[in-house]
Order: sequence, then C-alpha cells, then structure tokens
Amino acid sequence: MKELLLMAAILLSVIPINTQKTTEKDNVISLIIQFDNAITKKDSISLNKILTDDFIGSIPNGQTFYKKSFITSLCKPQSRTREIKDESSKDWNIKISNDCAIVNRTVTYLVKTTSKEKPAEIKVKKLEVCLKVKGKWMIATVQGTEVLKN
Repeated sequence: MKELLLMAAILLSVIPINTQKTTEKDNVISLIIQFDNAITKKDSISLNKILTDDFIGSIPNGQTFYKKSFITSLCKPQSRTREIKDESSKDWNIKISNDCAIVNRTVTYLVKTTSKEKPAEIKVKKLEVCLKVKGKWMIATVQGTEVLKN
C-alpha cells in the first residue's frame, strides 16, 4: 500500500512540470498573437504594455527603432500594414529557457500601396525575443527580414 501511495505521489509531482512547459509556450504564443493584433489595429496602448521599456526592433528595410519610435511608426494613420497573415503557431520554432523565449516564424504582411489595387504582400521571416518580467511575458526585441521571391 505504501508503495502504491509513493508511486501516486511521484506521478502527481511530475504532472505540473510537463503542464508548466506547455503553459509557458502557450503564453508566449498568446503574446505574439496580441502583438500582431496590436500592430494591425494600430493599438499603441497594447503595444506599450507588450514591449519591454528597453525594446529595440529592426524592420526589413534595416531601420532600427526603440520602443517609443517603434510604436509611433506602427500606429500612425499612414502606416502601410493592413493585415498580418501568419502561419500556424504549430510551425513556429519556439525555444524557451528560464525567463527567455526565442520565436522564429514567417508572416505575410498585407500592406497598402499607392494605387487603389489590392494590398501588396510582403513575406517576412521574424525573430522575436521575449522575456518574462515580473511573471509576465513581454517582447524585448523583434527582427524582420524580407523573404525574397525566387
């Protein structure tokens, strides 16, 4: 009987560890989805909450932005981003170590063009680094590289 109770206690102590890894990955995925939604909605309040104070980002043309200028650039009415089409999060490459997560994924930006035609599509490979700050996942840096068409 004692062996059975010991075995049950061991199994119960292992379950939260496996659940925790899944939960952290899910939390990071949720954060990245919030980030994409905030960009398309030009939601500066959400972006301010999602990005670390020392955030730095680079966009495909090579420009580098710090938090305030990044948010201002994305949220101005003339911002070209209209929609972000993402591959399934199952296809994202996510590495989590302690309080750091690295996300590598591909997205397609639908951007406004100068003509009245349908939006142009720009495929971008993104690398996002997320940090857990005071128990909350936040985005510390973003790097986007345009995927050139063959």
